[in-house]
Amino acid sequence: MSTQIPIVYGTQSGNSLHVSQLIESKLVHYSTCIVPIDEFSLENFLHGNTFIFICSTYGNGDFPFAAQYFYNCLVNESMPVDFLKNCNIAVFGLGDSSYAKFNFASKKLFRIFSKLGANLFIERGNGNMQDEQGYYTSLFPWIEKLIVNLQSFNIKGAELIRKEKRAYDATIIAKAMLTPSDHFQDILEVGFTVEDYNDFEPGDTILISPANYNWREFCEYNGNMCDEDYVKNSMDYNFVPYFYVFVEIVKYLEDEPLNDHLFRNPERKEAITKRIREMSTDYELYFDYVKRPKRTFFEVLCDFGLKLPFSFLRKVIPKIRPRYFTLTKKGSEYYLTIALVEYQNSIKAKRKGLCSQYLKEINVSETIKVGMIKSHLFYDSNNLLFICTGTGVTLPRAFWNFIGDKNIVVYYGYRHDEKDRLYVEEVEKRKNVKIVYAPSRMGEELYVQEIFYKYFNDPIDKYLIYVSGRTRLNKEVRQMFTKKYGEELHFQAETW
Repeated sequence: MSTQIPIVYGTQSGNSLHVSQLIESKLVHYSTCIVPIDEFSLENFLHGNTFIFICSTYGNGDFPFAAQYFYNCLVNESMPVDFLKNCNIAVFGLGDSSYAKFNFASKKLFRIFSKLGANLFIERGNGNMQDEQGYYTSLFPWIEKLIVNLQSFNIKGAELIRKEKRAYDATIIAKAMLTPSDHFQDILEVGFTVEDYNDFEPGDTILISPANYNWREFCEYNGNMCDEDYVKNSMDYNFVPYFYVFVEIVKYLEDEPLNDHLFRNPERKEAITKRIREMSTDYELYFDYVKRPKRTFFEVLCDFGLKLPFSFLRKVIPKIRPRYFTLTKKGSEYYLTIALVEYQNSIKAKRKGLCSQYLKEINVSETIKVGMIKSHLFYDSNNLLFICTGTGVTLPRAFWNFIGDKNIVVYYGYRHDEKDRLYVEEVEKRKNVKIVYAPSRMGEELYVQEIFYKYFNDPIDKYLIYVSGRTRLNKEVRQMFTKKYGEELHFQAETW
């Protein structure tokens, strides 16, 4: 069966997939197909003629990990300048205008499509999390224009060609807790071998698809889970529900007049239904109840006392997304370093990170399926400078274990020498590495960018610069560079 319009999404957190589903729900008169950007073959441009791309911006104005290779292929010098001359393309971007490179990934995608001759038949959509109703504010007017513009040309359908994503067998060989028990956050190192993966470079990332740690609790609460394997390994009921999930819940409750069995307390169903209906029409109410405290879908069900059937849950709950981790290679073994997510907020319920809990519980000698994404970093300089925090030290570690003939300078921020300073003995054996420690809870109590500002005196233009750690480090380093050098400096980033 031919697909008239592929809706291609690039996402890190799942938002672009959600937007793709909303767009598909509005294009009721067209045959559509939602496809991840890393499964979309460039050959599709030669057979179909109409495409919709949804892309979020990640980190320092970067593409989501899964989208970078697609973009690299388009900007390759061997790409014909009229490659997209027969293609009608629409682009909608998702971002946050509080960041300097707002919606930068979708801008780059839009520009390369134009350069390759595409007919960009609608202005680029600018979804902004800072808008009154988040990215919905601009999304729905953009969809209305999209539908009108689609009527102006003949759409050519074609069988969608998907790229096969290779899966590798990874066998866990070691696990070690790197922080003492009295540290506020546990940091775990996981070692493993990867069968038939032989072309590692620094910056390569591993994709791990975790299983739910609380699947038994979810099945027991909701009952009648006809596919427990799907609930455990695929159903992401620990996600923070989107605004339009509440629209779907209201619609379902209203379409099921005899629905007392859906409520743990049927006598309160009118009040509960009214509250959910209010949530589905008032974004501010939704934001305060869901987004601000990061309330999960499972917590929403428990709070309202709802027990929904498996068929409906499968429709509204997304599949578990893979998580991405920077790799270090030592000999034939690979290592990743993760901070275990466990915290409490205003809801008072203890939160656990889905993937960090999965890796914490996984057994040594167990084999899992993983994916690999090649590095987009370049390092064609004799002098490499890293500014990193926390587990972001994994990136310079990948370099110092892989490269012995370059001068590597690392400014490494953490809290306390005896608590969360990692890989001290390992780096001391590397004669080509100079590391400057920046403990924020000792000595001068300065953050890493402040230590760099105060003490770095080398000519900056001889270095390739990398930033790794939390996303906010991009903004802090950019501001520091402007203050120190009077201009913005280019740097490569692996942040999350």
